[in-house]
Amino acid sequence: MTYGAEQVRLLENTLRVALDAYRDADRQIAAKLAAVEAEVRKLEDAKKAARLMYDSAARQLGVDNELEAAERGE
Repeated sequence: MTYGAEQVRLLENTLRVALDAYRDADRQIAAKLAAVEAEVRKLEDAKKAARLMYDSAARQLGVDNELEAAERGE
């Protein structure tokens, strides 16, 4: 198919605009993903700390550790 000069100019502009939009979306996705991964790491660290405190308190009180029981499927 043959295009006129104006059509070619419009299509080339569309290529540039679409590529810029695509790359921008890709950068935004990467940034959001990095932020979510960082938040997940913080939550995992908080969960581990809470688990250590719970395990210690249960052991010191001599009570059943519900978290260990749940892990064993009890």
